[in-house]
Amino acid sequence: MSRDINTLLKTMNYQTKRIEAIYYKIALNLKMSKSEFWILYALAEAEQECSQQEISEELSISRQTINSAIQNLMQREYVFLEQSSISARRKNVRMTEKGKRFVEESIVPLQKAEREAFMKMGSFAQKQYVTHRHM
Repeated sequence: MSRDINTLLKTMNYQTKRIEAIYYKIALNLKMSKSEFWILYALAEAEQECSQQEISEELSISRQTINSAIQNLMQREYVFLEQSSISARRKNVRMTEKGKRFVEESIVPLQKAEREAFMKMGSFAQKQYVTHRHM
């Protein structure tokens, strides 16, 4: 039994690394860091304002790394910081028009492909994947 669990864990870790490597290559192809990529990915999915803290928590990336990545994205004119109406200490990350175009051309197609692949899995497999990946 212990050997079976070790084999499953090894397989799970291998698959996780393979998936991470795919996204790393995508980020490299887009000429950006993984953190920059994931920030734009998160902003593309966001349905409301996103602070640096919220992005940091959602992506499980340190605030310092998020701040550095946002500075790089600001230099590329993809995002800007805006004072929040909720708190004077909170700054929201917003996409510029240039950033929106970039996301629409580069990240939205990826998100659509992910959705299509997920839909092909079937309901049971979807639930199994989500349950086991996010425990």
